[in-house]
Amino acid sequence: MSYEILPYVGVGKLRFGMSPSMVATMIGKPRFSCYDTDADATTQYWHDNGLQLTFLKCSSSLASISMYSNISDVSLPGIALDWSQSTSTYESLMDLDPSAMTTVGITVFFKYGIAVSGFQDEDGGGKSITAFSEGQWTPEDPFLKPVR
Repeated sequence: MSYEILPYVGVGKLRFGMSPSMVATMIGKPRFSCYDTDADATTQYWHDNGLQLTFLKCSSSLASISMYSNISDVSLPGIALDWSQSTSTYESLMDLDPSAMTTVGITVFFKYGIAVSGFQDEDGGGKSITAFSEGQWTPEDPFLKPVR
């Protein structure tokens, strides 16, 4: 599967707003699921936890898609992600989206509808990129601060 992130639309053939059953028809059943009472959402896991999809309970719809460094072929429009070169990717994203905001180890790039973690560290495991649907993050969030 190709993991091209389409800002605020989805990733690859996955689209925000899909139901868990629609996703299961496309990519199979998840390895396991976990319900988060605080977020009132269910996260489903595939590919050794490298692909994580979060569904909002209120609407049973796909709200975010997270990919970790064991997932290859991840890209944004005009940017191919190389997990081993994440620092330079982070700097490119900063140049392309100066409105980026940060909180507790996460940087949100609103232009691309993504949040990244661990990109400023060149070692492998803790890196992730999450594509999110409209409204999941907003610049008005009091926990977010400008990066620059």
